[in-house]
Amino acid sequence: MLTTPNPTTPEGKAIIDLTATMDDLAADTGEWPGADTVEILGMFLNRFSFAVREKLTRQVTGRTWVLRRWDRHSDEVTLWSDEASALAELAQHARSSWDNVAGTDGVPYHPPVDDQTAVDLYYGPK
Repeated sequence: MLTTPNPTTPEGKAIIDLTATMDDLAADTGEWPGADTVEILGMFLNRFSFAVREKLTRQVTGRTWVLRRWDRHSDEVTLWSDEASALAELAQHARSSWDNVAGTDGVPYHPPVDDQTAVDLYYGPK
């Protein structure tokens, strides 16, 4: 999709002027010689201010929980807004794979309802 610059705005006029100048250069030389192109682009960029005029608002950050689940089948990293959500996701994975550990080393045949207990039993001691 092509965008047509608006000649009534300073930005649009600058882009149209740049295009005309570059077209004139190509018509005169048959190319865009590097030194001339750099000079033209410098003049074009000088028409704009890239300075931030207002004081930026301080961004307040919260806590994010990073959950990395790494096993022989996958290596996934996900972000969670709280510890309980991350733990619930990990427990859900443990329950979906419970058959891999059920009945071994004192692990019950059915996963516990409590998320922390399910994770602790599935992944073993810390």
